[in-house]
Amino acid sequence: WLSPAADQKLFESLQQHLNEAAPSLWDSELMKLGIFPFEAGDSEIYTPQELNYDLLGFVNFHKGCYTGQEIVARMHFRSKAKKRLFPVLISAEATSSLTADSEILGPEGAKAGRLLKALPQNDNTLIGLAELNIELIEQSLTLAETPIELLTRDLPGSPA
Repeated sequence: WLSPAADQKLFESLQQHLNEAAPSLWDSELMKLGIFPFEAGDSEIYTPQELNYDLLGFVNFHKGCYTGQEIVARMHFRSKAKKRLFPVLISAEATSSLTADSEILGPEGAKAGRLLKALPQNDNTLIGLAELNIELIEQSLTLAETPIELLTRDLPGSPA
């Protein structure tokens, strides 16, 4: 453990050698990895499977007690999720009509999923997390009539 004085000294040393980054940069990096940057307002909206928390090892299915545990465990042991979270790149062209839960479409206008979160990546693109139907991830996907690009089609824990 560090004493408060040592903590302050370490903090000052780090400030001299590192640049402070905005919290949105941290969230953006998490999103590139397919990790949902959870906020208080997201509580009780998503299941662990929807956010890939079961695949990332964020849920222990052998111990603990929490609300919804039976349903989450049943889904893990007996079913296969039809939708999963994927990191996507979105062209800035789509931002004018972008809202939370914007619908993502597949071929012939079939509903492929929805955008859960998006953050500016640079002037031309946004990084987003989309809940997508696994059967449609190999297809051309659009958001607000603009093609989107999946950063990966591999789920966490999949062989590389």
